[in-house]
Amino acid sequence: MQPRRRPVLQRFLIAAATMLLLVPAIQVFADPLPQIDVHARREIKKSVDSYLFAIAHASPGANDQPIMRWTVPICPMVSGFPHGLGQALFDHFTEVIDSLGRPRGRQGCKPNFFIITIFHPEARLREWWHAHPAAFSYRVEGTEKFLSTTDPVRVWYCNSGVNMDGTGALDSSMVLDQVFSGLPTFVSHGNGRSIRSEFQVMPQLKSVIVIIDSDKIDGFDTKQLSEYVAMVGLSKVNMDASYGDTPTILSLFSAPVSERPQTLSDWDRSFLRALYQTDEASRSQRGTIVNHMVADLVH
Repeated sequence: MQPRRRPVLQRFLIAAATMLLLVPAIQVFADPLPQIDVHARREIKKSVDSYLFAIAHASPGANDQPIMRWTVPICPMVSGFPHGLGQALFDHFTEVIDSLGRPRGRQGCKPNFFIITIFHPEARLREWWHAHPAAFSYRVEGTEKFLSTTDPVRVWYCNSGVNMDGTGALDSSMVLDQVFSGLPTFVSHGNGRSIRSEFQVMPQLKSVIVIIDSDKIDGFDTKQLSEYVAMVGLSKVNMDASYGDTPTILSLFSAPVSERPQTLSDWDRSFLRALYQTDEASRSQRGTIVNHMVADLVH
């Protein structure tokens, strides 16, 4: 017996339905995949390299020192402002710290992040230096520049060395900056990690003193000042650098009035996030920060 053939119309309808089902799949494969602009990514990387070089005063490939950061809760203190302005600066500063995920000390904590405004600060600072050298970690290097600068904001970083096992090392402000200035310094703890690929002693911020010259902040609001202070205080940055067209709060006092940044830029936030997400003991820390920033900024 001959098999029954389906009517021509029925075969046509089945074929048509099959094609309709396949169209979405065919379309998926036909549509070009999103293309990454390799040239644009390369240009962003160059800009990020320059940005990080300006901040850290070293090339992204340098591996002589980790970039300093906080490992303890930040306990801010604001002093010298009229009550309303001081409270507003304190409140916004703590909001910035919280938005960046940095832990803050509990109520009643011992201050370690000082934000102080003074009229004619040089004379007062010299008195403090001679009366309380311990507050400045007894450091001599860089003191004169800090005391006599004419910048609207000056920052004094106090840091201590911490071993890879978390225990305290000799104060790096006494050893790294004076005795072995410019040289990587290591101690061995027999933990089996490579001394070539990881730092054995990491300088970490233990306190920051930010001095704002009251005579030089007319025209700036508390939001701008607090975000600038957060940027220069969450890591040791090169405040003398030129940042060109790179969007950053660090150009607050050098940009024309009409171009003054109002807040931390996306670049600034990306840098700070990357800094606190990377392994500070790794000698590739700077390169990792660049990779994090590029990935962050291209999306």
